[in-house]
Amino acid sequence: MRRRFGILGYPLRHSLSPVFWGRYFAERHPRFRYEALEVPPGHPLPDLSTFRGLNVTSPWKARVLGFVDEMDPVVRRIRAANVLVYDARRERWRAHNTDVEGFLLGLRGLSVVPGKALILGTGGAARAAAVALERAGFRDILLVSRNPERPEIPWPVVGYGDLEDAWIWEGLDLLVQATPLSWEGKLPPVPWERVPHGVAGYEMAYGRWTPFLEVMQTRGPVMDGTLMLLGQALEAGRIWLGSRFDARRFEEIFHAVVPLLPRRG
Repeated sequence: MRRRFGILGYPLRHSLSPVFWGRYFAERHPRFRYEALEVPPGHPLPDLSTFRGLNVTSPWKARVLGFVDEMDPVVRRIRAANVLVYDARRERWRAHNTDVEGFLLGLRGLSVVPGKALILGTGGAARAAAVALERAGFRDILLVSRNPERPEIPWPVVGYGDLEDAWIWEGLDLLVQATPLSWEGKLPPVPWERVPHGVAGYEMAYGRWTPFLEVMQTRGPVMDGTLMLLGQALEAGRIWLGSRFDARRFEEIFHAVVPLLPRRG
């Protein structure tokens, strides 16, 4: 019987998933265990024959698709997965993307009127954010990349050098930070003086007060990625455990581990 769950990514030093999932499984499902699988890009996947489910984070969200047997519609569209589940009856791995639901949970906390959004980044998290913004009713979504010539991205993409153009900032309602730079304590190369006042800032990193939040709090309301992490984790629990998942208890454990508001400094 498959009794192991885990998170696949590299690096994983910032991840709190092993902490809150470890506590949840120890309390509610002690037969299962949750572990970190830190695998650098270019290395082979470990033996997953005893695993029942995985969280997937950078840089494996797209790379892992060659391993799975089935994909949900969002994964097929954006070519990125953050949750895998093994169907023992059919002996097949299925890929899901729960970042969309997670992003929407955090977005509701910002109370932004749907309109125009600019997303910094084009990775799996950025593409999931774009799907979520479409569902929320945003009519104008633009992604920013160091390599804007990417035909697999189903939204308009510009380069960072294009951010000097005034039209990009006109009518902007939401700026989303979806690059890994916040984990390194860095800002994306954006002309921040061009960001209009009144624009909301959504930081997808969590558990820390980032340079992006520091800048964007002078423009408008801000939100970090804590509620997004919670939302995607709740959906992962339902996928893995079905009716046996105690969402209320999981949320209590989650909030005991992850600060609801980012810490300054």
